Amino acid sequence: MNQVRPYSLLILLLLLSFVEAVAQISTAKISPSLLLDTEHGASVECIVEFNGKPDLSDLPAIHGKTAKGRAVFQRLQRLADSQQQEVRQILDRAAHPYRSFFVANAIYLEADRQLLQQLAGRPEVSRIQPNPWSKVLERQPNVPAMASARSPIDWGLEKIHVPEVWAQGINGTGVVIGGQDTGVEWTHPTLKEKYRGWQGNQSDAQHIYNWFDAITSINPLNGDSTIAPSNNPCGLSVNFPCDDNNHGTYTMGISVGDDGQGNQIGVAPGAQWIACRNMERGYGSPATYLACFEWFLAPTDLDGNDPKPELAPHVINNSWGCPTFEGCTIDNWGILETAVENLRAAGVVVIVSAGNDGPDCGSVNDPSAIFQGAFAVGATNSTDTLANFSSRGPVTVDGSGRIKPDVVAPGVTIRSARRNNAFAVSSGTSAAGPFVVGVVALMIEANPQLAGEVELIEQILRETTVSAYDRYSCGGYSTEDVPNPMTGYGRIDALAAVEKAMQVSPIEETLLPSTIKVYPNPSHGEFRFVLENVLDNAYLEVFDATGKKVTELVILELTSTVDLTGQPAGLYYWRLRSGGQQASGKIVKR
Repeated sequence: MNQVRPYSLLILLLLLSFVEAVAQISTAKISPSLLLDTEHGASVECIVEFNGKPDLSDLPAIHGKTAKGRAVFQRLQRLADSQQQEVRQILDRAAHPYRSFFVANAIYLEADRQLLQQLAGRPEVSRIQPNPWSKVLERQPNVPAMASARSPIDWGLEKIHVPEVWAQGINGTGVVIGGQDTGVEWTHPTLKEKYRGWQGNQSDAQHIYNWFDAITSINPLNGDSTIAPSNNPCGLSVNFPCDDNNHGTYTMGISVGDDGQGNQIGVAPGAQWIACRNMERGYGSPATYLACFEWFLAPTDLDGNDPKPELAPHVINNSWGCPTFEGCTIDNWGILETAVENLRAAGVVVIVSAGNDGPDCGSVNDPSAIFQGAFAVGATNSTDTLANFSSRGPVTVDGSGRIKPDVVAPGVTIRSARRNNAFAVSSGTSAAGPFVVGVVALMIEANPQLAGEVELIEQILRETTVSAYDRYSCGGYSTEDVPNPMTGYGRIDALAAVEKAMQVSPIEETLLPSTIKVYPNPSHGEFRFVLENVLDNAYLEVFDATGKKVTELVILELTSTVDLTGQPAGLYYWRLRSGGQQASGKIVKR
């Protein structure tokens, strides 16, 4: 007996050491702030992140926004279902509430110390991070709201040559814009008819798949005496678009606003919009941002069920930041960056305001503006000079030295929509970002093949900028260097971007062995197609912007005429086919 005891004691000590080592490993997965906050039995909001990423390496070979979106959605959902299965079962057995995400393979919940350690002990869990609440990017002071107030086209629209694009019949028709913000007052006269859910009658409006509310609780940072839902002017989990702050209505107005009565405030008034509320009176959190990112990748019904990636927007605006002083740190930025990258892979352009912490260098310091895949936008005034408040790069907060912003756009004294059918003038990079969102919509209408081609769209935006200026120099760059950390590649130009968009194709096309010229273009009705060589069995088709064929003819001579006199003004597409080969292009009827 005495001979066995030392061995038993040794085994016991080894087991205790093993258990302690496992506990230490598990505890290391938990953010120190969570351990501190749960020290006395309290529960905290947190996000459980899981190992594993989907294989998206073949996405560049997949063209078309719908095909890309469906592929990414299916792979992300399969990965989340596989990786999260055991943790979901633990939570389900305990009837513990949680929210599962596939856009970043994570679960949001409230947990005490015991549950944190239990989940951290799972091998598929990579880490557990806090879920801090953050505030919308602060704008410069508003000019008081106006109940009505007609005005000429905003200076920002004139500056980036938007009216010249409209003159070609291009206004964003057929493109869907997403707004992730404080919500939207959907009945505002400049926005109502642009809402994808609008059916011509307010009682028949279809909010399903066009609106989602990620706000389910009152944020304590607002300082209310109680946490009653009535503290929020919209309420919680509302089933129709509502804005509790003015910010979301303002930003959406810059992208699409136009009431047809003289208030031309939006870059792409022909586009439709959908929205997701990610902030409660200006405060959001990684969980609410993730909820909206996920909804934009695959919109759901009002309860978050039955996702449909084919209804995803083409481009989304993000005029919010997640600052370090409110708890968002390099330890938990990764989950937001993953969501941005997955959304881009699904064919959605992610436009982000650079921030209003200038003029200091390195002041582009908040997610999502700091991320490589987020297209960050700074703000300029009417002389193409960077606004003093606009954040500058390079990005130092993560040690990357990355040059941000990518581009700049008008963002000083910009007039747009405000709640209660009013208007207001404000300044900030929150205003600049929506200008770029609208230009993306114009580009996609001009060339529908660009839908889903995020990198190509961003490349065109960068290549078609004009010079912008700054009084400051950051990172050893001046504004003569392109790109630079103050103004990026320069100030956007809608006309140049649209013209460039019409000249490119993301899909390799088999071109006919003939030079084809079309003139005049634009034309008031008649277009002459001139071929370098006569082609056998050449067949010409012309389609309107919706894809409907409006005319066709057999080409028998070097010069043929297409007459669109009876067609409305706008953008049209032609396709010439012969012997299994084809060429295509765009024409504009004035």
